[in-house]
Amino acid sequence: EKVKGFDLLLESMILLTAEKLDVHLDVVGGGEMEDWAENFIERKGLGRWVALQGKVDDSTLASLYATSDCVLIPSRSESIPLVFSEALRFNLDLIVTDVGDMGILGRDYGVAAVVPPADPKALKEAMKKKARSQKREQGRREELLKLFNIETSVERFLADYK
Repeated sequence: EKVKGFDLLLESMILLTAEKLDVHLDVVGGGEMEDWAENFIERKGLGRWVALQGKVDDSTLASLYATSDCVLIPSRSESIPLVFSEALRFNLDLIVTDVGDMGILGRDYGVAAVVPPADPKALKEAMKKKARSQKREQGRREELLKLFNIETSVERFLADYK
């Protein structure tokens, strides 16, 4: 969907591949932009660097997370997508746009590179920095993971509700 910023991600991949970096992007999920994305990737010659995985089952998703270095969330508008907490659980670095709560959490807990929304050049620069770095940013990941834990969340909710 347009709000997810997928088009911005592909624009940033054009910029990144022009710099001859060895990168690969797996895109998971589907939506109204699938046909557009396939045509764009073919038209721009991105097939070597970008693979559209479509909708995948849980084991395939887990495998993709396990073999990834980083998760990108280029949303134009979003609070906290599920992929954010999944990336934390798989101990993956994140690159997120500064929308909703993602930018705040990414910065405050030191778990994500945060870029302005709708800025393919800034996204490309963050991707380039990550591609050149082998260092994993830990920040306060464990503390943030506790916020996403359902049992902890329920306990906090009940404590606030009383």
